[in-house]
Amino acid sequence: MSVQDFERELAGALPEPDVDESDELEAERQEILAEARHYLGLPESAGVDVIRSAFSTSMWDFWIFFFPEYRMGEDGTEIQGGDFHRELVDELQRIYIDGRPGEELSRAYPREHAKSVFASFVGQLFALAHGHRRFAVLFSDTSTQAEEFVDDTRVEVETNERLQAVYAEFCEWDRPPKANRLAFGTGVWLVCAGSGKSVRGMRKGRQRPDLVTCDDIENDEEVENPKRRKKKMRWYNRVPRKLGRAAVFVIVGTILHASSFLAERVKADEHIHAALPSEPVNQELWSEWERMFLDRGLPDAEAVALQFYEARRAEMDAGAEVLWPAQFSIYGLMVERAEDLASFLSERQNKPFDPSASWFPEDRITFRTLHPKDTDVDELPSDEEIVLSVGFWDPARGTSKGDTSSLVRLDCYRDGSRHVRESETDRIPPENVMEAGIGMHKRRRFDVWGVEKVGLSSYDETLQTLGDHNGLQLPVEPCTPTGSKDIRIRSLRPSIVSAGLTFDSSLPLEAQRQLKFYPSHPNDDFPDAVQSAMTLADEYLTDVEPASSSRDATEEELRPDRDADLRRAIPREDEPEGLGAFSGRFAPGGLFDRLFG
Repeated sequence: MSVQDFERELAGALPEPDVDESDELEAERQEILAEARHYLGLPESAGVDVIRSAFSTSMWDFWIFFFPEYRMGEDGTEIQGGDFHRELVDELQRIYIDGRPGEELSRAYPREHAKSVFASFVGQLFALAHGHRRFAVLFSDTSTQAEEFVDDTRVEVETNERLQAVYAEFCEWDRPPKANRLAFGTGVWLVCAGSGKSVRGMRKGRQRPDLVTCDDIENDEEVENPKRRKKKMRWYNRVPRKLGRAAVFVIVGTILHASSFLAERVKADEHIHAALPSEPVNQELWSEWERMFLDRGLPDAEAVALQFYEARRAEMDAGAEVLWPAQFSIYGLMVERAEDLASFLSERQNKPFDPSASWFPEDRITFRTLHPKDTDVDELPSDEEIVLSVGFWDPARGTSKGDTSSLVRLDCYRDGSRHVRESETDRIPPENVMEAGIGMHKRRRFDVWGVEKVGLSSYDETLQTLGDHNGLQLPVEPCTPTGSKDIRIRSLRPSIVSAGLTFDSSLPLEAQRQLKFYPSHPNDDFPDAVQSAMTLADEYLTDVEPASSSRDATEEELRPDRDADLRRAIPREDEPEGLGAFSGRFAPGGLFDRLFG
């Protein structure tokens, strides 16, 4: 063995020299301080006080430097914050530093958009670590949820090496942590409680709370009860608002009900954020995609729908805007919308649908079809039982931000029941609606096709041209609905809940939603068109007594002057117009041969 080999073997056998652990910790601390100086653009000579002072004026920098793990996705890649995050951070920083006593900041954000990260975690640490606020109180829906926020803060203070390096004294506990309380080394406190709890008289020595945060303090069950909603408001005014005269108030959450606590506190529409602020322009393609996606009889429906989207992505995405593009895609949000619109409106759009406020409860709407495949759908009488087929169309421009356009077919049966067989309801160009109407007329002739008079003036020639091209004489009649639209639509309720008016299970989802969610849905063209068709049918059948569905009407069942009345203008000029009546004159044409021939 050579001398060199012997020396190396001997060196390996000797124990490592003792290293002072405190020296290692100090070296790591100095490395972190150097990183902070570099991030802030400070000179190498800047001490820790200068570093803290620089961070104290920028909550955004505080967030970026001290909490990098909160910006990482599950795959380890960094997630970029949205513009709305920067806006929220700037607002929180302002109220923490310069907020006037009693000032309130209320904002509504969609679920999973990091509102709690900023308001109930980073924000409170920023305010307390720099002494902007000395005593913070956090309320959440339950005590357990509030304590989870506090525990996340405790873990961060005890394990975040960057925080400990820059805020060493703050990160020491003045008292042992509790589930609902943290007492920091600089003498500032964080306390939490569940909403509804009585915490009057809370103080630390002479210090009373100067920051109160309410984060998602409501739940789905609670907001459905008017008394509990009022109770929540009374509690907020009597308890949190009275905790400290110098306190500022931060309220964040998702709006669960149109009359919820948060909805009442948010002062302006621009403070209510939606995950999909602007929906795609081409709703016609999305409607086609939605039918595929929800088709239970289509094998691999989701894969087929995705393939349909991928082939038309640019056209289908056009016009859409996503609040947080780094986390949510247009397609993903539209999938959520298709799967459960009510949940999407509340959880993602902050426009909650209240089933109890629906004028046409979903469980009272009857769906029927001629040959039902679904056991929950009632079967219709045969087409031979139809005595009148009415169409109605109220034209719209078909633009993405305008009204939807709705064309409906209403079939009237011998037994007195009525059924909405078909509908074209969407934001689609009028030319497409007219072509759809021609298709409906070819499949089964309309006895009369009512068109709103003002709209008809723009499309009369086009309709005539389309009819001539298809060799059809269209029974188009100009109509002018009168009276309040809301009252007219609400007049459908007795017919719907009694199943005298039913709907085909194949109707477009947009049409079904407008009916189910009325008056909460942003569009009401489908129920309005249905009501107009019902009124038009009433005018044609005003003197026809319903007969048994198994036979024709007998002469005895018909008034002798029925034919004369029907052939006169309807409504008659000597009669006042009733609810939802049309002004104008109608000629039934060939209807009499089938009814009375």
